[in-house]
Amino acid sequence: MLISSPKAIAEVLKTIPKGKVITMGELRDKLAIAYGADYSCPMTTGIFLRIVSEAYKEMLDGGGTETWPYWRVVRDNGELIDKFPGGTIAHAKLLEEEGHTIVPKGAKSHRLVMQ
Repeated sequence: MLISSPKAIAEVLKTIPKGKVITMGELRDKLAIAYGADYSCPMTTGIFLRIVSEAYKEMLDGGGTETWPYWRVVRDNGELIDKFPGGTIAHAKLLEEEGHTIVPKGAKSHRLVMQ
């Protein structure tokens, strides 16, 4: 089992093309393959993805220009991730800017309509 790192996750995020998304499961699979592991820890991958999303926001606020498109990751069932900066509303906005259709699932939840 791979216990990844925020840096490794940021490197995978950089490979996701604009207009595309991957699921958390696909992210974990990409990490496991890259490091020759059978699978990646779901808990630490989620924690480190959140760290990357928050670090990215801080970097942009500080004038940085590097891109770690964390918003291109959704839950395995297509739901948006509420732990990202700005919650699911901000996550939906970033995906919609890349041409995705988002539908409300509940009061605080949104789901990506896969295209």
